Amino acid sequence: MNKSEDMEVVEILKPDDILSNRLDKLTKHFVSRFNNKPQFFTRVPGRVNLIGDHVDYCGFSVCPMAIKQDVLLAVGKADSGLHLTNLETDKYSDYDCDSLFNCGEVLMKSKEPHWYKYFICGVVGTLEEIPEIPEDKCQGINVAVWGNIPPASGLSSSSAVVSSAVLAMTHAFGYTMSKKDLALLSARAERHIGTEGGAMDQAIAFLAKQAAQIIAKEKLEKWDAVKTIGDLQKELGTSLPETLEIAKKVLLEYPTLYKRIQHVLSEAERVLEFKSICQSSDDDQLTRLGKLMNQSHESLRDLYQCSHKSVDLLVEMALECGALGARITGAGWGGCVVALTTKDKVDSFVNNLKHRQRTFNGGIRANCVENAIFVTEPRAGAAIYGTRL
Repeated sequence: MNKSEDMEVVEILKPDDILSNRLDKLTKHFVSRFNNKPQFFTRVPGRVNLIGDHVDYCGFSVCPMAIKQDVLLAVGKADSGLHLTNLETDKYSDYDCDSLFNCGEVLMKSKEPHWYKYFICGVVGTLEEIPEIPEDKCQGINVAVWGNIPPASGLSSSSAVVSSAVLAMTHAFGYTMSKKDLALLSARAERHIGTEGGAMDQAIAFLAKQAAQIIAKEKLEKWDAVKTIGDLQKELGTSLPETLEIAKKVLLEYPTLYKRIQHVLSEAERVLEFKSICQSSDDDQLTRLGKLMNQSHESLRDLYQCSHKSVDLLVEMALECGALGARITGAGWGGCVVALTTKDKVDSFVNNLKHRQRTFNGGIRANCVENAIFVTEPRAGAAIYGTRL
């Protein structure tokens, strides 16, 4: 699979001083575990969805942002198999398998949520795309992993591990893929982990689909082809507000379904407006973006009903401490809040929020507050540092 002229691929870069220091630390761990040096490194960032939750599977766009927190890999040759080690050895155990083609068995044999399972998903998914490893390539890899994305926080730490594995495997074995194809491959690969979380997001997604089909049956001759709300809008040939008006009339007897579709269509409209504001140079740009984030949270809380009272409280605290906007991010029912502020006010905002949490209702433990609040900013996407094996 070779690079075409118009294909946007992951770049091979030279690390800056800050990243070089981290790569040096990761290299030392790699050498101590495998007794040789890595041939290349990869970096895959986490991501936060600024606006546009629960609209992607309905056929609409979202607005994610790559963050500075990331997963780093150091990768080197092995005679055979997959050999994984994590820099944080006190938290994460090593993993070894004698064949790349056999490592997927652990996904079926064990139900324990080990960190390395996400890496194995990436390996298995890549080998489905690359059925045979060329004989002139190494038949195994050694990998040292170091991630600083807070786990279980709605920032895609597990997805970053899967994507890191896909990027490392394709690069190691000489397969150049576009960024888009790598992303699609990573998404397919992650399905190998199974759906080990709750079923609330799947159930609520089904309701959105059901709403689309009820309206389609009422308004379209060929309604059975409509699978998503995005399909519905396309077939009706209406704008987002016009589609919402149709939904309001058709779903009078289905108030819950109407709430779901009302969120999806209004959130899709907010995503478009968010993008438009970002592309403008208005003086009140950040204020307008913050307002959209607040509206998004209200919609997720009241219409899609996927927030939680603790998350709602965090949003209130963030706004009281000076955030321009704040909202739940991720699937919901808990998780992470994203808040918008300016660079000159970020320190005071964080300090105020930490103080607010420590003094609320008897106080939250200091170590919990320190680990739960962190600053990020937009960063570049995935990158490779070094050469192929």
